[in-house]
Amino acid sequence: MALNTVSSDRLSTNVKNTNFTSAEKQDLTDDILPLAGQLGNRNLIINGTMEVSQRGTSAVITSDGSNEGYNTVDRWQTIFAGSAGGALSTEQSTDAPDGFFKSVLLKCTTASTSLSGSEHVLFSQKIEGQDLSSLEWGKTSPKSVTFSWYMKATNPKTLAAHLTTPVGSGRYYLKKFTPTTSWARYSFTIPGDSVATTTSNAEGLSLRFGLSIGSSMQQAADSTAWSSSAAHGVSGQGNFLDSTSNELYITGVQLEVGTVETKFEHRSFENELARCQRYYQVLASTAEDLIGMGYAHSNNAYVGRPLLVEMRAIPSLDDKTSGSTRFRVNGNANSNTGNNASINTSISNNRILSIDFTGFSGLNNGSGVYVRKQGSSALFGVSAEL
Repeated sequence: MALNTVSSDRLSTNVKNTNFTSAEKQDLTDDILPLAGQLGNRNLIINGTMEVSQRGTSAVITSDGSNEGYNTVDRWQTIFAGSAGGALSTEQSTDAPDGFFKSVLLKCTTASTSLSGSEHVLFSQKIEGQDLSSLEWGKTSPKSVTFSWYMKATNPKTLAAHLTTPVGSGRYYLKKFTPTTSWARYSFTIPGDSVATTTSNAEGLSLRFGLSIGSSMQQAADSTAWSSSAAHGVSGQGNFLDSTSNELYITGVQLEVGTVETKFEHRSFENELARCQRYYQVLASTAEDLIGMGYAHSNNAYVGRPLLVEMRAIPSLDDKTSGSTRFRVNGNANSNTGNNASINTSISNNRILSIDFTGFSGLNNGSGVYVRKQGSSALFGVSAEL
């Protein structure tokens, strides 16, 4: 049976002719016939629901920079700079508001009650410039963006959220906020910048939560315009690292074009994972996982490995394996272990890799081989993060 089509004129007329109040008619028409604004792919943030966590579900970041960077939920980076004292952990959590399944939990694990002027701790996502052309920054009428997120805290502190672009010495826009002990949504609108940012595959924009910010890295008040102040916080904000009772949950992060905070745009897990894999991919995780197949020469194994999705750039290895028996080659009756791997960048690209494995013995030149990860469950992956 064929489906009948209904024109927007007929639908609008039917809505008008029903016994609804004016407000109800407008709500119904808006719900059924969205006629303005970006209707899909609104959210410029990847993994705003914190559901993808390829590297693991928990990590501890310390003042010496140990494990600083990308460590748990994908695309989110922990920055621990300026010799900041203390330590914090990041965890993927199942504590989330209605409509969400996961969040990221930041916890102070070692307190630092005093901050020097340049110390700062940030939780951040960098956005690729190629995804920002719709902002039209640097043009005649740069577009505003609205930044929104869900958050709750134990022992709440006044914090700062900000956007920054890497052009020149950096461009900044900051605003303070104070979370509560219950889940709530927060948002603010940022005017478009008159200075253009990159539209290449490099970093074009960063979205950041300032957790602990030294005095020399704070500006006096909330931003009213873009500036080159090089600030990561706002005067009067608290120090997240001042007590081990401090915890902060974040999810539902959205950055969208326009001045209106819209309902969070959910994407499928498959879609979100593929977006994350543009920047990081796991090639092998558990013991004996197959990494790839290739050929042997001079007791080395040369393996070709297609990538799951096209990455942002030729990636680098993110090899968490260790020891003298990190890889195992099986082929041509050989079964022995190697201890080193490297990407051959001269013939690799962002779609397929050539990986050189060394440290084997007894391999016949030209023989076919396949290489597995040996022993531990440590990850063997590749990264093209910004």
